[in-house]
Amino acid sequence: MPRAAREDVGRAAAVRQHRSHSARARPGVGRGLAAPGAGRRSRSDRTFDLLHPDPSHRARRPRRERRRGGQLRRPLRRGLRTGRARGVDGRAGLTGSPLRPESPRPLAAPGRGPAARCAAAAFAIVLVALTIRAQYSGEVSVNAVVAPVTVRDDDGRIVSDVARNRFHLYVDGMEVPISDFAREADLPLSLAFIVDSSGSMAGRKLTACQDLVGAFLDQRRPDDQLALWTFGDERVVERFPFGMGWYLLPRVLETIRPWSTTALYDMIQRVPDVMERATHPRQAAILLTDGIDNASKLTAQDATRIAEGLDTPIFVLGVEPPPAVDDVETSYEDVLVLIADASGGRYRRIPKTEDMPAVVKALTDELSSRFIITFATSGVGVNKYRTLEVTVDGYRATSRKGYTGTLP
Repeated sequence: MPRAAREDVGRAAAVRQHRSHSARARPGVGRGLAAPGAGRRSRSDRTFDLLHPDPSHRARRPRRERRRGGQLRRPLRRGLRTGRARGVDGRAGLTGSPLRPESPRPLAAPGRGPAARCAAAAFAIVLVALTIRAQYSGEVSVNAVVAPVTVRDDDGRIVSDVARNRFHLYVDGMEVPISDFAREADLPLSLAFIVDSSGSMAGRKLTACQDLVGAFLDQRRPDDQLALWTFGDERVVERFPFGMGWYLLPRVLETIRPWSTTALYDMIQRVPDVMERATHPRQAAILLTDGIDNASKLTAQDATRIAEGLDTPIFVLGVEPPPAVDDVETSYEDVLVLIADASGGRYRRIPKTEDMPAVVKALTDELSSRFIITFATSGVGVNKYRTLEVTVDGYRATSRKGYTGTLP
């Protein structure tokens, strides 16, 4: 038999042997059933067959172990995770991470068993209940009382240069010594804007608030801090925290949208939270609202009593408050005046937009011309509301009306 014929016979025998081997390795072939992966052989598989004429090496390689990009792709096994899935090294979406075993579940440390967790949960429930009770009681117990004082002459002009020996402090009618005395003009300011963003502020009211906050940017000093909060119902939202670059504030103002009901009186008890991140000793809050309240759990009297115990004066700017009603003894605007006076601040009605710079300058001058009086309480005796009065020889003084705590 010629050599070429012998090679053809040998090649045909090899093909038959390979087909029988594939049929035994993949059940279903030869019985009218398509073998898994039949008709889907890739170019790399065909190249592999050409390079390996021996039928024993021409079995189909597992699809999941093909080489791509110079790397061998292996199947994931149970209990293994990739860096992409688990965020290895704290970076989500890490590419090219090696396979790593899943971290074992940590054992319970001493004191962290079921009994300890139940005890901690019970303690947390009691703590939350006490906190809620304290929040709605309006009681503020302090060890040191700060009283910002604004001094005016008989014509109502602000006086910024007064000697310390002219100041007198009275608690429950008894004169007490002043522990510390300072002028606000020498201190940087932490100023928080609290804007009413409820549904009643839609339209020109909210626009006036945005314009006023923007006008304060032109009057600020380099070391001053600004913050912006909004409120509607029970939610008080921090929009712009203390310490952020002031140049971003105009962009934040544009994002405010009116929504929901108004819980103005409940917001007064959140003023300490608003000023929590303030770092300067000279602090103040400016409240911009129309005075309408239709969702508070607290009453106007509760809000006034809480304002009396605040260390931060609230300067209230009334944005078109509704007129008084004949059958209602106290109007919305009257409540705003009470809250401002109780905290040691001042109430002003926002005029027309073109008069806004004058209002901002007057308020800025007042904030820069106050005096800070501080005195310590004894911590002994009954915690209750105490009246506070500051007088200045030859002038009129405005300060907070009282605090809740013990006597000095």
